[in-house]
This record gives sequence, C-alpha cells and structure tokens, in this order.
Amino acid sequence: MKVFTNEIYAHVKSKILSGEYAPGSRINLRALGERFSTSRLPIRDALNRLNGEGLVLQRANGGYVVTPLTETDIRETYELRGILEGYLVGQAALIFSPDQIALIEENIRAQEEHKQDIEAFSSLNSQFHEIFSQATGNNKFVSMLRQLRDYQDRFDRINWSTNGQPFVNAMFRQHQEIVDAVKRKHPDLAERMLRLHMNSGVEFLVPALRNKGLLID
Repeated sequence: MKVFTNEIYAHVKSKILSGEYAPGSRINLRALGERFSTSRLPIRDALNRLNGEGLVLQRANGGYVVTPLTETDIRETYELRGILEGYLVGQAALIFSPDQIALIEENIRAQEEHKQDIEAFSSLNSQFHEIFSQATGNNKFVSMLRQLRDYQDRFDRINWSTNGQPFVNAMFRQHQEIVDAVKRKHPDLAERMLRLHMNSGVEFLVPALRNKGLLID
C-alpha cells in the first residue's frame, strides 16, 4: 500500500505543479482509483500528505481540491523565501570558497547559453539557488528552504510559461548581480539583491495570474 501511496502522491503532485490540475479544481478520487487500481485508502493517504504540504485542501464533505491561489499567499511565500535565502546568500559572500565561486560562475555561463530554452534555463535556475541553499552546511536550514521552494514551484512554472523571455532575461540579469555581490564579498548587498530578486518574481507573477483568472482575491 505504501508503494501505491507514493506513486499516487508523485502523480498528483506532478499534475498540480505542471498546472494540469488547476488551482481550485476538484480532485477526482474515483479516477485515481481506476488509474492505480486501488482502494481509496492509499489515495487519501497521498492527498493528506499533499494537504500537509499546502498543495491540496480537504473539504468538509471529505473531498479534495487543489489549493486556490491568492495574492496574499504568493507574496508571503516569496517574502519568506527572500528572508531565508537572502541570509544564505549573505553568508555565501563571506564563506564561499574558490571552488564554490567557480561552480556558481559555471552555472551563470550555462544560463547565458540557454536563455532561449526556458526548460533548460528553469533547471539551471534551480541549480543556482541550490548552490546557495547548501552554502552554510546547515541541514535543517537547507531542508526548510527546499520544502518552501517545492511549494513555490507551481508559482515559478506559471511565471516561466506565461512571461517567457522577458522573465528569463530579468532573472538572468539579477542572478549576475547576486553573484557579483558575492564575489565582491558584500554580504548586505548580496542579501538585498536576493530579496529584490524574489520581489521581482512576484511582480511578474501576480499580473499573469490575474489575467488568467487564477487569483481568488
């Protein structure tokens, strides 16, 4: 049963993050049961796990829906990530080794080469932020930030797909500014640039969601 639960969890999560399961839409328990040839127990276990991650909501009638998107939730999520990751980037400016500097510079070069390929650039963006996430060696900090980024992933995917090249260009330019501050060993500037980077993502995302009618407030 655990195998079924993990498979269902991964399947539903993928559909939510890709946008195939739209915000506010009902999750069809019967269809999942038929797809995985299983009872509702592992389905509910999987959905309860997603509920704990904030990706689905359980209704009073026992049904589940994809968590609706609100501007407040989006802004709070990006703000919190800006605070947490901003701290790490500031620390990186103080402790990054030459090898870590070389790694982040290599990532930046790859980003520039793949700016026209949004899928490739998105992957490199994740790697870019992961390098900073692991900079302090604080496993609890890294785990907490990774969980937050995982929740934020569906926001980012909408940004990539909706805002396209202007969004990619802005993200790349801001990544360069963050790395420049780290290389110059300016922790306050590096932290401030990371927070501005998160705020920029919000300002791209909220109008896109509003135009699509996906915001409920």
